[in-house]
Amino acid sequence: MSQKVNLIISFSSSDAISLIKAICHSLEPFNQQLPELVTDGYNEYTDTKDWINKLLPNYERTVGAYWGDMIEHKGFINYDIREQVVAIKISDFELVNAEEIIEVFAPLPWTVANFYDIFDNCENSGWDKYIAPGFIDGHGGHGWACAFKGEGHNHLVSRRWLEYGPWRLLRDEENDISFIQFHDLKADPATALEQAKVGHRAMSIYGVGGYIGNTHPFSNELRALYVPSERNMRVVIPAGKQITYSEMSDYCAARHFQAFENQPFDTLSFVFIVAEEAQPYLHDLWLREIECSGFTPQGVEVRLDTDYHPVPNPPEWVRRLEKLENT
Repeated sequence: MSQKVNLIISFSSSDAISLIKAICHSLEPFNQQLPELVTDGYNEYTDTKDWINKLLPNYERTVGAYWGDMIEHKGFINYDIREQVVAIKISDFELVNAEEIIEVFAPLPWTVANFYDIFDNCENSGWDKYIAPGFIDGHGGHGWACAFKGEGHNHLVSRRWLEYGPWRLLRDEENDISFIQFHDLKADPATALEQAKVGHRAMSIYGVGGYIGNTHPFSNELRALYVPSERNMRVVIPAGKQITYSEMSDYCAARHFQAFENQPFDTLSFVFIVAEEAQPYLHDLWLREIECSGFTPQGVEVRLDTDYHPVPNPPEWVRRLEKLENT
C-alpha cells in the first residue's frame, strides 16, 4: 500500500555539486526538464540553462532551484553552501516503503540524510506543533527516517548505536547504508508521532542522543590520563561519582574530534575506582564503545565489558513489521 506525500530530504555530502548533478540526472522531476526559477532570495534567474555550472558559483550562502514557481512546484533543490547540505522536495511522491527509498537514493553521493515528516498537511495531528530534535548542521528536525552512508557513520558515537535503538534498522551492505525508520508508515499521524519521538531523541546531538555534529557544544571539563603506547585515553571515575549523558557525549565527541592536543587516541576507557559502581552505566558505555573497567576491593583492575553481549530489543511496531516480513 502506497501513499502520496511531499518527500523532503536533506543530505550532507563531501561533494555537494556532484550530488546536485546526480539528483538532476537520475530523479524525477529534476531529470525531466530544467528548473523554471533559480534564486538566492534576492536575484531571480529564469534562464536556467547549465544553471549548476553557471549560476551556483555566483552564490555564497543558499540557492534554490524550483521546478514550477516558488509556491506551486513539482520539486525544488535547496543548496546551503556554508553547511554543504542539499535539500530536495518531490511533490506527490508515491511512497511505498523504506526499502524502495534506499534503492532510489543509494547511488547518490551523500553521507548523512534526514527525511522530514510526511504529515505536513495534517492539522491537529501533533506534528504541526511538534519541534523535533535532529542533526543540526543545516538539517531540519527529524521526521520519518534518517540514514548514514559510508563515512557518514563517523558522526555516530558508535555503530553499535544503530542496532540497539528504538527504531527500525535496515542495512544495505553493498553501499554501506544504515537506514533508520522512526515510525510505521501505515500508522495514523498521532500514533506515528508517539512512535517516533523516542527515536528522534536518541538520534540527536543532545542528552541521550548518539549523533555528533560538525561542531559539539562541550559542557563538561574533560580530564583523562593518556597512555600513548596504547593510544588510549583513561577517564578515572572516583567513588560515588554519578555520570551524566552529557559527559559521555562530550568524551565521545572528544574522541571524534581528537580534542586532546598532541595526544592522539583510538580507544576511550572509563575506569571506576569502585568496580560495582560501573554496573548502572555498563550498557550506555558499551553502546558508545567506551571501554569499562574497575578496581576490586583487593585493588585489582578488571575489565567489566568484555563479556557483555546485550540483545537488541526493538519497539513493538518494529517487531510486528519484522514478523509480517517473515511470514
